[in-house]
This record gives sequence, structure tokens and C-alpha cells, in this order.
Amino acid sequence: MVTQTPNLERERSIPEIYAEGLRYFMGEGTLNRTLARLVGETIELKLALGTSAPDRLKDLADVQELIKIRKLGADFAPNLDPYVREKYLELEAAVRNSESNQEK
Repeated sequence: MVTQTPNLERERSIPEIYAEGLRYFMGEGTLNRTLARLVGETIELKLALGTSAPDRLKDLADVQELIKIRKLGADFAPNLDPYVREKYLELEAAVRNSESNQEK
């Protein structure tokens, strides 16, 4: 007989999880453990695609938008795979410089 451990978190439907993720990516909501992992994986995937395929520059622009919307900083870089970390820091610095130039 297999015993299942009770799930301490309320199980949510796919639409609920999607809605929570959408709110987060649009700059609202909080970053729970699941969304933190999703953000990291999304950024890693988009950076890997954007740096390895010249026709995928939109992926790099998507990362820049996510950095702006969620106000991610250089401190997010250690969460990323070393392969894409340098590119993330480059894009984060570009966003930060652009924002500081707009304030002037």
C-alpha cells in the first residue's frame, strides 16, 4: 500500500497558476518559489537562444523588458546558469544605464 503525504499547499488549477504568473510578469504580484524558478528558467532559455541564434534577438529584448518590469538587478545573476550569466549582466547594465540617462 502506497501512502501519499498530504499536500500542504492548496492545489491550484492551471488557469490559476497561469494568471498568477501573468500578474507577476506584468509587474504585479509576489515572487513565490515556483515563480522564482520559472523566471530564472525563462531568462536562461531566452538568453541562450538570443546569444546562439542571430535571428532570435527578440529573446534578448524580452529579457531586458523583464529586467525593467520586475526591477531585477545584478544580484539576480547568481541564480542563472554560468553560460548565460555574463550576457544577463550585460543586459542588466544596459537597462540600468538607459534608465539613469532618462532620469537626467
